[in-house]
Amino acid sequence: MNSGKNWNGSIYPKKGRGPFTVKFRRWEDRFKKDPWARRKGFTKKSSANSFLRAAKREYDLKQAGLHNPHQEQRQLPIKKHIDDFKEHVRSGRTPRPRKNPEKHVNLVVARLTKAFADMSARSLGDLTLDKATRFLNKQVASGAAVKTRNDYMAALKQFGRWLEESDRVAKNPMAALRKLPPSEREHRQALTPEQVHHLASAAIQRTLQSRARPMNRAKHIQSAKRRALTVLLGFLAGLRNNELANLRWSMIGDEVIELPAEITKSGRLEFVPLHDGLRDVLRNVRRERGVEEGRTVAGSDLVVGYLDKGEHPTLPVHIAERIREDAEWIKLPTTDEAGRVIDLHAMRTSLANALDENVPDGIVGAILRHKPVGVTRKHYRRTDAVKLRAFINEIPPGIAMVPGLADPNSFDAATRSVDFIKRSTNTG
Repeated sequence: MNSGKNWNGSIYPKKGRGPFTVKFRRWEDRFKKDPWARRKGFTKKSSANSFLRAAKREYDLKQAGLHNPHQEQRQLPIKKHIDDFKEHVRSGRTPRPRKNPEKHVNLVVARLTKAFADMSARSLGDLTLDKATRFLNKQVASGAAVKTRNDYMAALKQFGRWLEESDRVAKNPMAALRKLPPSEREHRQALTPEQVHHLASAAIQRTLQSRARPMNRAKHIQSAKRRALTVLLGFLAGLRNNELANLRWSMIGDEVIELPAEITKSGRLEFVPLHDGLRDVLRNVRRERGVEEGRTVAGSDLVVGYLDKGEHPTLPVHIAERIREDAEWIKLPTTDEAGRVIDLHAMRTSLANALDENVPDGIVGAILRHKPVGVTRKHYRRTDAVKLRAFINEIPPGIAMVPGLADPNSFDAATRSVDFIKRSTNTG
């Protein structure tokens, strides 16, 4: 794309094929040491061409005296705006005693970072209402609660208002986003311990009976084993999604799981009583994982989560969908007569329901780390969590013994148990 001496621009791929880089220079920059402006990382040639045409239109408007005053802001990397917005949020927060002062700031920034990565937004010009709407719809479709979806929406609208107020854009691009009403929230099913055991087992067994290519089979089995362990952790430890994604081996002790303040909902250091069966399974999984990978599993390694493109711990995007597929495979209804669904957070609901019959309400609240109710302490210590182990162990240890999860030799037994599990699930 060449317009005589005033403008010169082109695109070229890396190593003969994408990603593509856009390169252009303006006449007034001709005396600079490097007069070329570059923009890298376009996965499609059409996207690179669109950017180059937009840069040329901006140059023509500027030459005609019709330059957009926000154009320079639109070209800055989105990370620069997020960093500035982080300082804005930090300056306006109300300090809370005994709370992690950075929890809200970091949470808002983490939500924006995840949203913009999913929207492939590298600059303000990439932020559109349609992309934001698709991102929010995807959250609900992947099993996120309506509250989670609304929290992402609130962060996007707050960021949009700040862009407009700081004169970085002419109009808030997120202004039309709407909150879903509470009446549309989905409630979770409460499964029995046996159903949770069958659901975790189904992840591995369904993969064993799939017709995946041999080269992909090992990868699929590893993914299934992580999903099965995630279900067990959600049920027997009552961990929330963010805690599951950030859980590392160093946090797991002999009697409790120690959750640092930066990953808990309360913003405080919290201790979770460790179920005996879950403790044994975790030990076996760590040992087997070390053997499979040919190395010692470090304490900093994630237990069930993985790092996304931005190096942030997360769970698989489709984990809720896969869990429902596992449920359907063993003929377990994914939505009951009352419209309650099965997802990962339903494991916490199932834990509360399983303990409800034999454990006092205050103890159930303490195990789930809810706000203080009854005898639940506001700030219970590690010793309190240790005492709670007697109550969490009311759930039989056999619930955690999922065939094939930590012992490769048990794959045959896992396969043979498929028919039994399908029959017992249907009758239970």
